[in-house]
Amino acid sequence: MIRSGRILCSNFSWTWNLSGRSPFGSEASTAKQIAAVESCPPSLKAALDSVGVSPLVWKQKWSIKEKRYGHLHTSQSNLEHNLKLLEKWGMEMKDRKRTALSTYTMVRSRPKIIEEKLEWIKNTLDLNEKEVMKIVRVYPNILQYSMGENVGPFLESFLAGGFSRQHVKAVVLKMPRMLGYGSKFRSMESFFVKKVGLEKADVLRFVMAFPNAFTYSLEQNMFPSIEKYFELGLTKSDILRFIREAPSLVAGRDYEKTIQCKIDWLMDDLGFDKERALNVLRLYPRTFFANLEVWRETFDYLTSLGNFAKPEAIQFLESNMVLLGLNVEGLKEKVAFAKQTLGKSVEDIVEFPQYLGTPFENVLCMRVAFLRHKGIRFQHMGLHEFCEKQTEVFFERFDETEFLDVIDKWKKLSRTEKAHAVENGFPW
Repeated sequence: MIRSGRILCSNFSWTWNLSGRSPFGSEASTAKQIAAVESCPPSLKAALDSVGVSPLVWKQKWSIKEKRYGHLHTSQSNLEHNLKLLEKWGMEMKDRKRTALSTYTMVRSRPKIIEEKLEWIKNTLDLNEKEVMKIVRVYPNILQYSMGENVGPFLESFLAGGFSRQHVKAVVLKMPRMLGYGSKFRSMESFFVKKVGLEKADVLRFVMAFPNAFTYSLEQNMFPSIEKYFELGLTKSDILRFIREAPSLVAGRDYEKTIQCKIDWLMDDLGFDKERALNVLRLYPRTFFANLEVWRETFDYLTSLGNFAKPEAIQFLESNMVLLGLNVEGLKEKVAFAKQTLGKSVEDIVEFPQYLGTPFENVLCMRVAFLRHKGIRFQHMGLHEFCEKQTEVFFERFDETEFLDVIDKWKKLSRTEKAHAVENGFPW
């Protein structure tokens, strides 16, 4: 069995190793390592030096591919000019180094081809050069794809599906890797249209809302999960609801840990029948993101908070099922805040449990800091007033029209500054 060989090119030769182990491992002598580096052609070495990459590291990374492509006599100048091209487009040295080690296209393709791809991405998505470099930095393998045959049709499907160029641009910048999933998208689309009965527009909405869906295995995660949903008794309408509210459930989270064990707990521990348990999944899919231990702890805490008997606790929970996915520490923090800062009792909280589901830092704390800043006494206010869902409505009650500016400034404060603001008002 052949385990190693040699590649001859120009005035140098480097050993390659089919076992995948470096030929310059700990057993190799220092002299051999030095010889390997010195045998690197000056032009290639200069290109690698420009981004701080050792010729030895580069050789170890691409040893087998050198054999496959076998044209290092041209790759020397390709790499040099492609690195200069990325520098011209504004990519920093550390990122050029990573790109040189991440995609063999940098040595295989001529600079003209790379530049055409960069220009295509820029013009198609209406990006600036900095945004193009972000895509290449995060997903350098995009340079391996044909823009016209692979990436282009993929992007056009979104534009033709009614999404604006700005929307597509925003999603791509959030997850550049999605540009390389054209064939995976076609398989996904075919499954959802033929097997689930969704429209193509539904599939587009799904991946635009949750581009990380592409990182899940179709055969091992996504497709089996959808089939189990149907076996459980869910319908196409339920899948559509998941797409809108909890797309990662459609992408293929571990079904047993995410769904089945909680359906079993609702039926076995709380006495729900199957349809009643399924309604929890239909109406509150995001609560299933929390693990089963969180559900148990939260149920026990709510039972003790209201001093409920188990039947009363179940009735209370069923009316406030969204609380089931919240961790106990967060609930305790809100209870303490209500008692110490808002001057409310546990009875007040049990009477208006929606308070426990209201975001703590960016809603409750910010609103209290705002009221202190305005010098408004709030101890007489009901919990429902602090939990007003419409931010604009809450602020306009106190004649604050620049509430977006208030929110923006609040988000820029550190946690220490926010805690101080709750006690003393905004620091501006």
